[in-house]
Amino acid sequence: MRESVVNSPTIWKGDYAYFIHPLSDGVPRQSGEMLAEARDIVLEMVNWDEIDLILGIEAMG
Repeated sequence: MRESVVNSPTIWKGDYAYFIHPLSDGVPRQSGEMLAEARDIVLEMVNWDEIDLILGIEAMG
């Protein structure tokens, strides 16, 4: 999982870099196993005591 995200292509929209990956794009539809693996990576990387709010974008462009 980590390697596939690190090696994913990146495009620029103005000053913002977007990585192209099924996990972030939702296309193709992802398996529960892939989403669980991504969740586990985030859980071990984030100090949840410092988090007040989680925001997510609805759509790009």
